[in-house]
Amino acid sequence: MSLALERLLQIGLALAVAGFALQALTHLFNVFVLDGESFNLDAEADTNAWAWASSVATFTCAFLAALLALLSSTDTGRLWFLAGVLAFFSVDDLVRIHEELGTRIRERVFDLPTGWGRIAWPAVFFPLLAAVFVILWRMARDTDGRAGLWIRAGLALLVFAVGLELLSAPWYIEGRSAHSVAGATEVAIEEGAELAGWILIATGLTVIMLLRARSAA
Repeated sequence: MSLALERLLQIGLALAVAGFALQALTHLFNVFVLDGESFNLDAEADTNAWAWASSVATFTCAFLAALLALLSSTDTGRLWFLAGVLAFFSVDDLVRIHEELGTRIRERVFDLPTGWGRIAWPAVFFPLLAAVFVILWRMARDTDGRAGLWIRAGLALLVFAVGLELLSAPWYIEGRSAHSVAGATEVAIEEGAELAGWILIATGLTVIMLLRARSAA
């Protein structure tokens, strides 16, 4: 791998770490210093700066998957599927389709309290989440060097984020506040891991795309 691509991987890692730290710290600052009054610093809010950042990172992955589909002579169907699902996820980051759907199922089908929403939406979206995980994991497995490692690390962070949301469900089912020490810490870590995960995956996909473009030239 060239020095330029190695540098690109380093930049992606730095952005992932910075994104995680900055989002987590600003969310905690908002909760404990500003009493949760700043909408744009709330890592769990819809349509704010942090939701936009996560949406951009996810759409970048979708765009790269589409480019890879155009450059590849095999597995194009799988790559187009990946691009479509990731594009949907990027929109979902802003409009929160998963939360709305989870809320409707929780309230109208099972008549459960709010905290159960953290279990409802992963259950509903599990087929799409699993399909994306498998496709990206196979791409990482078939890629030599650190590009594949970056994708696997990003997937691990995303799995961790979803798992943390599931594990925190009992806390919210009992009616506890997201602005408590435990609640704010969980949100900061969960949302930071999600953002960092997509940045690492986008970095790995960028390197793969550049390598394939070079070989096709």
